Amino acid sequence: MDINATKINEANAQITATIMQDEINAKIDKIAKELAKTTSIAGFRKGKVPISAVKKQYGDRLVQDAEAEALREVLSSGLDELKIDNDLLIGEPQISKFDKVDGKIEVEVKVAMRPVIELGEYASHAAEFSKPNITEIAVTDRIQELAKAQAPFVTVEEDRELVDGDTALINFDGFVDGEPFEGGKAEDFSLTLGSAQFIPGFEEQVVGMKKGDEKEIGVTFPENYQGSLAGKPAIFKVKVNEIQMKEKVRMDTELAKKMIPGDENATMDMLKEQVQTQMENEELS
Repeated sequence: MDINATKINEANAQITATIMQDEINAKIDKIAKELAKTTSIAGFRKGKVPISAVKKQYGDRLVQDAEAEALREVLSSGLDELKIDNDLLIGEPQISKFDKVDGKIEVEVKVAMRPVIELGEYASHAAEFSKPNITEIAVTDRIQELAKAQAPFVTVEEDRELVDGDTALINFDGFVDGEPFEGGKAEDFSLTLGSAQFIPGFEEQVVGMKKGDEKEIGVTFPENYQGSLAGKPAIFKVKVNEIQMKEKVRMDTELAKKMIPGDENATMDMLKEQVQTQMENEELS
């Protein structure tokens, strides 16, 4: 993992990193191995579940957990390099770049911190200053965005259609020229709609399905797809087993305590004040 940390000014810093896909894969294997000790999957005894079955069952969530762990390592290493303590940070770090290209992830994280300022004879030299106008709505939107990124998945109980952003647990069985092909079948596969995880056109046709729905989806493998399937049309028989979504964000004291770690007396007013300060610093940087 290649990490570079730079101070923009006394109140802001930027951490950039390149995370190789091999590192993410290693973390996926580690998380899946730990999960295999406790999870229960039909057909296997508890504690004896193969890692391959865990990966098939939890798919996208394993990737998300591995990427989140890698991001935490990037932040920790970057702060160490900058010699910045966690208690000097204001608000949550902002992930301004997370691009997956060519077997690696390019990451850029911005952090705001309490500046250490030595005051001298400043009054006679003070320039006219216009404080950025950060609205309460903008602060609330930022808090909800940060909280939603950390929220767990929950099962959708209501009878409704899948929409972009939902996670669907699906069974699928793929056929080319009427014959099944290797790797074209899975059960309880975790697919987040809009993630571009599948062949182009697949996820768009899952949108609108409901729990229990079955459907045949027609797609064409890209010309640059590896192996003998490149450019070939395929039919997937798909069944939706479960719909999941991010847990609804609650703007309350518990959220404030979670987002201001180490402060048991944290309140929403304190959180809003910190986030507003961070956004003001971003405007000034």
